[in-house]
Amino acid sequence: MITKTAQHYFLRSACLLTYLLFNIACDDHQTEPEPDTFPIPTANDRLLLGSTFAFGLANAAYNKEKMPEKFQFTDLGQDVVINYTPAAAVYVISEGGQIKNKLIYTLKNGVAQSRIDYEVGPNGKESVIGTVTYIYKAGKLHKTLTMQNGQVAGSREYYYDNANENVIMMEDYDKDGVLTVKITFEYTNILDKSGSFNEWNVNMDGTLFPRKSKYLVKKKIIDFGSFVQEANMSYVLDLQGYVISGEEATPSVGTYTWTNKWM
Repeated sequence: MITKTAQHYFLRSACLLTYLLFNIACDDHQTEPEPDTFPIPTANDRLLLGSTFAFGLANAAYNKEKMPEKFQFTDLGQDVVINYTPAAAVYVISEGGQIKNKLIYTLKNGVAQSRIDYEVGPNGKESVIGTVTYIYKAGKLHKTLTMQNGQVAGSREYYYDNANENVIMMEDYDKDGVLTVKITFEYTNILDKSGSFNEWNVNMDGTLFPRKSKYLVKKKIIDFGSFVQEANMSYVLDLQGYVISGEEATPSVGTYTWTNKWM
């Protein structure tokens, strides 16, 4: 399973308990809740071939539905192959020709409902190392819950603006429900035209989820509890409005730059 330190993750990119909504009328009878908007997966319009963002991505290839089917994480030395069925997307992750991990996303109408993470031993034996459940509200990813060995390992909540277009805050909690990191976001007026791969979806799985932001992020304020960091983003676009390079400046860390190559 792909891991990195908390600081790197929150500065380079971008898991919760399910709850029930009750709508009680004032005249002593319970009314039916209004039907929720079903989440719609993000589509790939133009295809990303490679990027130096996050783990570094190269040699991306797609199927006829414009879904990613293989790519490489250059910084991690990993090759990823993806297979799809109507009910699942299976990520097979290899290093040096040896399968190391497998991620299985269960799908409903093309949207990820859950994920099982497997570690694969030298003999090919698969062991479950964790699961993730995705919870939606008003057509957007609202909460996620991570489980390990049958116990809660962590969770995440997303909060959107009034138009339900952009994530304006994201909170991470540990296994005991204690808030560990809070990130708030400000946005440009530039449309985010990425699909599979962006700061919200560094595993190239963006087409399995509804879009988390309509516009490109301008500023991130990351509150770790004991200290706060601010990152400011800037972009260079091509004539079609796609990001070909970006910069993230954090006073206490430095400036991080990346480039994208589009088909």
